[in-house]
Amino acid sequence: MLKALRTVAAFVGLLATASADSESDFACSQWMNLNVLYPLRQVKDFSACQFYSQFKFDLSNTQLPSDMQWALLCNTPACRLTFGALRNINFLDGCPLFGTTDVQRDFVQPYDRCPQVTK
Repeated sequence: MLKALRTVAAFVGLLATASADSESDFACSQWMNLNVLYPLRQVKDFSACQFYSQFKFDLSNTQLPSDMQWALLCNTPACRLTFGALRNINFLDGCPLFGTTDVQRDFVQPYDRCPQVTK
């Protein structure tokens, strides 16, 4: 399970740095820098979870994607897969960051805007 999540994490990292040609791929690479995960920067013990401390999150931007950007993200195959994985990361065993109601609400609900990543 952890190996699979690390594979997904590597995939997310590749998306974050990938250069893209099409508009939808550009939108995906723009938001795959994980700025959409801004609630994490408010979690005091962010480094408590080793799984997440491997990543270089850019959490300075507190702006969520616009409706148009969500539409692009939801319809980009790579983003659907990535969001599907991110949507389920809150169940990672041994990671206390996603055990709180506030973080689950702030982290998970935005992804529910994509029908492909609902429970």
